[in-house]
Amino acid sequence: MSADPVASSAIAGEASGARISAGRSPTAPRRLRSLHRSALFVAVAALFAGTAPAAQAQSVQELKTQIEALQRKLEDLERKQQAAEAENKRKMAELEQKAPAQAVTGGDIPGSFKLPGTDTSIRIGGYVKLDGLYSSKGVGGVGDQLFAPATIPVGPASGAAEEHFEFHARQTRLNIFTHTPTSVGAVTALLEGDFFGANGNQVVSNSHGFRLRHAFGTIGKFGAGQFWSNFMDLNAIPDTLDFGGPGSQIFDRQAQVRWTEKFSGGEWIVSLENPESVIGSTTATSVAKPDTDQVPDIVGRVQWDVGKAKLSLAGMLRNVRIETATVDDDKWGGQVSFAGRVPVLGQDDLRFQVHAGNAAGRYQNGFYVDGVLGPTGQLLSLPKVFSAFAAYRHLWTQNLRSNLVLSGSRADLPDGAFGGLNKSVRSAHVNLIWSPAKKTDVGVEYIYGRRETENGQSGSLNRVQFSTQVSF
Repeated sequence: MSADPVASSAIAGEASGARISAGRSPTAPRRLRSLHRSALFVAVAALFAGTAPAAQAQSVQELKTQIEALQRKLEDLERKQQAAEAENKRKMAELEQKAPAQAVTGGDIPGSFKLPGTDTSIRIGGYVKLDGLYSSKGVGGVGDQLFAPATIPVGPASGAAEEHFEFHARQTRLNIFTHTPTSVGAVTALLEGDFFGANGNQVVSNSHGFRLRHAFGTIGKFGAGQFWSNFMDLNAIPDTLDFGGPGSQIFDRQAQVRWTEKFSGGEWIVSLENPESVIGSTTATSVAKPDTDQVPDIVGRVQWDVGKAKLSLAGMLRNVRIETATVDDDKWGGQVSFAGRVPVLGQDDLRFQVHAGNAAGRYQNGFYVDGVLGPTGQLLSLPKVFSAFAAYRHLWTQNLRSNLVLSGSRADLPDGAFGGLNKSVRSAHVNLIWSPAKKTDVGVEYIYGRRETENGQSGSLNRVQFSTQVSF
């Protein structure tokens, strides 16, 4: 902020004094007139009372003269009071004109402020979070810090994994949101990041890289930047301590452009989003390929309100493509999703998502491949995927709540696909979260996950997570 804080304080004090003075002025003349008239009445009454014996000696004209003199004095006092009031109003107007250029003021959106001399409201938010995780199997890397189904060990090797405990604060988050009214609609900007970037050194400093989560702006109905995929329904995201969430959840942030239109009871959104094809084969879970995608992912979603329930129906079209020195092929795939949040039994709610098709791939927490190459190198198929989760949120009291989240997903892979490709995942989350004060959460959560690969090998993970979160 460029303003001199001392000068701003002085201006604020002067403005405050002017407001007090101006605030009294409408009632002060009335009190003054009432006082003067009462005095006039008393004076006249005293005059009559004190001169009663000589009343016959005084003329009516003399009494009128005295009353008129008192009336003129009263009118003179009222004129002076009105002049003072007008002067106070003038000074107040001058101070109000100067204040916006030199002082920070409240913004137009909750929790925001305006920079001096601007119409832009700015809100700073985020939270500090500590997670402690005890896992039945240590998997290494980010898989020990959040539930990542693809990292669950399977087969004979799964029994060799040792138990693991870890503290980390990587989910800590910072965001800045701005809002500016314009003739074409609100102009907004969101910038957000957390610390799930490059791994730090736990031996010395435990530092972790700050990474970009959101960088998204809107101009009226148009939006552009990096944000949640339009294929997601944010209302359906479960209330878990675990950052990964249910294994079958659509979860993706990426660069995009979108258009939003509101209608009575809801809105529809269309978007073009960053394409990225993840290809497996008959011999590997991932095929190295240059970034040869040529068509953006196309997503449309309709969201509507039914009473207090929020429901959405989404569809996505993708061109899955690979082009190398030996392979040049692509196929179109599609996915549909139905999701929402429905209030039940007081303040409880049910959150859910069901999606099916052959384009989920990387959108489902990166668990499935988008396409599988056949033995000859051509794109054999796009795996069909069916997934669902349901989350029930119960409030025991106003500051104590629990969530039960169950999910499952399965892919139909082509014959001959590599045995290490993921075929199915199941997960469960159950927690108890206490909010001892506003914007604070302390909780414990049990997490279960089971992963199966195409060759029939499977493995499971049990985890207990403790978390504290303080938001601002």
